[in-house]
Amino acid sequence: MSDYFSMAEMTESSTAVRFGIDNTPDLQVVQNLSITVTGLTKVRQLLGHPVHVNSGYRCEALEKILSASDYQAWCQRNGDLPGDASWQRYFANKAHARGYAADFTCAQFGSPTDIVALLQSSRIAFDQCIAEGDWVHISFDPRLRGEVLTKRFDAAGVSTSSVPVPRGSMKR
Repeated sequence: MSDYFSMAEMTESSTAVRFGIDNTPDLQVVQNLSITVTGLTKVRQLLGHPVHVNSGYRCEALEKILSASDYQAWCQRNGDLPGDASWQRYFANKAHARGYAADFTCAQFGSPTDIVALLQSSRIAFDQCIAEGDWVHISFDPRLRGEVLTKRFDAAGVSTSSVPVPRGSMKR
């Protein structure tokens, strides 16, 4: 897809392999992935080091597995009962499933907090940038809201909340 990111890297998933899930994107998702790869290339250039993509595109079956706890929390926050209708509302906004997001690390640059702080102060347009534990989630959804968050986890490692970070307040 580019000098730095391949289609295989953007669709690879050990979870999909383990569960026998075909994580092949359709044409629209491939087009969206090209937007994400363009954004990730800018991130790599800004950081000055290779970026390792942990997760890119996720088909619906894969997303159901990987976001099960987030979906349950979303249902509770929205007063919704888990089921097909609520899943479709939840899933409709998932950037990974539409090819607009990637989770990545860049250990040579620094921590996720360091990376998010630099991205927040950069000219790179993004929809969301989230420090999520040991990795950074970035979305290039066309809404380009510039939303910066820090995800919080409980003792068991389950995501409990995403806290907005005001522009310029994240310390590097």
